[in-house]
Amino acid sequence: MPEQIKAGRRWRKKPVVIEAERWDGTVAGATRLIDWLLARHATARYHDATDPGEAGNRLAIDTLEGTMTAQPGDWIICGVQGEFYPCKPDVFEATYEPADQQPQMCPEGCGCRVGTNDADRFECGCDGPCTG
Repeated sequence: MPEQIKAGRRWRKKPVVIEAERWDGTVAGATRLIDWLLARHATARYHDATDPGEAGNRLAIDTLEGTMTAQPGDWIICGVQGEFYPCKPDVFEATYEPADQQPQMCPEGCGCRVGTNDADRFECGCDGPCTG
């Protein structure tokens, strides 16, 4: 019988590198993103604020879970399986860092590390020095 997963159990995302572009809300930006998706056999459609029933410029992106809407400022991500989906800026900033930046390792050597966006706390929860 498989082990039961306890509610509230903590999980860490595996370190993977993704591709992402932030949409600036312009037609030119939408065209660049749509061309990127089409080149990878994905689809997206641009809707501007003049379309009936639209409140502003939008991108409709066909994802594995159905059509998702991206708004200006959202990040468009190409995931580990080549899938595309939009991501809100606050979630993107909390989840991703540039792949060319290495995380800072805990000074006490317990193996935990801190991302470049949270320079004062390590994964173990300490402010340093780390006790593991």
